[in-house]
Amino acid sequence: MLIDPQHAPKAALPIADDETDALFDGLLSFNTLLVAVSGGRDSLALLLLLSRWHDRRKRAGDNVPAMHALTVNHGIRPEAQEEAAHVATVSARLQVPHTTLELNLSAETAHGGHVSQKRARDARYAALITHASNIGVDAIVTGHQREDQAETLLMRLARGSGVRGLAGMATSRPLSVDNHITLCRPLLDVSRQRLTATLEAVGTDWRDDPSNENTAFERARLAAAQHTLDNIGLTATSLSRTSTRLRDADDALDWATRQALRAIPDLNASWYAAAWAALPRATVRSWPREFRVRALEYLVSAVSGSFGATATNPLSRSRLEGLAARIGEEAPFTATFAGCRIMATEHAVQICRELGRAGP
Repeated sequence: MLIDPQHAPKAALPIADDETDALFDGLLSFNTLLVAVSGGRDSLALLLLLSRWHDRRKRAGDNVPAMHALTVNHGIRPEAQEEAAHVATVSARLQVPHTTLELNLSAETAHGGHVSQKRARDARYAALITHASNIGVDAIVTGHQREDQAETLLMRLARGSGVRGLAGMATSRPLSVDNHITLCRPLLDVSRQRLTATLEAVGTDWRDDPSNENTAFERARLAAAQHTLDNIGLTATSLSRTSTRLRDADDALDWATRQALRAIPDLNASWYAAAWAALPRATVRSWPREFRVRALEYLVSAVSGSFGATATNPLSRSRLEGLAARIGEEAPFTATFAGCRIMATEHAVQICRELGRAGP
């Protein structure tokens, strides 16, 4: 089929230096950045663009954060060593200090087993957080981009997620309150095509993980289906825009829930060493269920001292919904959840730390 040149798809343009201020100036508030670089096109483009921005702003006299690059070798694929070496070479050329962390997940593949993408991701983030804490990093930067955001929305839609899940990935969020580390994703509104064009423009090659093409994994299946989705209007751009609007709605619901909590008379007086909270049950019953769910999430996290852990391991939404539904009824009940004891009487809902749990 001949394509009319006027309607042919336009080639993606590399990201110009003057565009990087809008992408990265939010990182100026941090002292030290740890850039997670796997060797794939997205993370390598992130490293290249960040180093350009960093050097240009430094020459302009700005107080820029220090930069380090880190590659995690999970110890699963033999090619990963060469990929890490390639990242080290590119980092040296850009004059960015680089470290490779060697994990050993290969033992988990013995006897025909395999390491799930979730297991690999959890191990990777644990290694990133530990290394960041050891060298005094306060921001970890990753190369998640627009297509990743679209795939995340579709994966969560398939699981029946609510507003928070469909809001997708945030551009920044705390990874660990205790360690004061923030996860930053400055490229969420940038297409993979533009990142690829950026690398090609300077002749830098990349090493994409072959598991990204393995349709045994859900994300790979969604990526393979993207052409079909494009044909019915579910483009990465439209899906990413939907995620942004849902994130605005999620933020609004959080704000409204906290306003409802603040409106409870003497709520602060019911706190004892951050280990106890009490709410009038009639008031909580009058709230929409989503408010009850979010209030429970906030209070349980705070009372149990688990808020830092929930940044990477959120509280179970189904459990929160079940408890919120029970609170909306009239029968008394007692339940334990996430290190807390929840006691609902006729008149009050009390949340305290479960006996034997560690202090705040």
